[in-house]
Amino acid sequence: MSASIYAGSWDPFKLQKVKHAQRQQKTLEPIAKSLGFALRVLNEGQCLEFRRADGLLFEWFPSTGRYMVNKKSERHEKLCNVGEMLDFLRGLKGGGK
Repeated sequence: MSASIYAGSWDPFKLQKVKHAQRQQKTLEPIAKSLGFALRVLNEGQCLEFRRADGLLFEWFPSTGRYMVNKKSERHEKLCNVGEMLDFLRGLKGGGK
C-alpha cells in the first residue's frame, strides 16, 4: 500500500478527543450559562474558557488542574476535578479588566 493513503488528516485518536471535547461542552455549557459565563472548549478539550459579560476570564486546564483568572496563573493551587472547578467558578466575584 502507498504511504499517501495514510497522509490524510483522518486520525482516530484525534476524532476521539474531538468527540470528548464536544461532550464536555454539551455537559458544561448549561451550567456555565446559569452562572453567567459563556463557555469555549479549546484545544480539543485541553482548555476550558469561561468568560463573563463584565470581562472576567477564567481558564481551566483539566489534565493538569491548573487555572488562570484574567490570564494570571495560580501556580500553587490546582482544581483537580470538575466539581472543584465549578465551586471555584461560583465563588468568583468582581469584574474583569
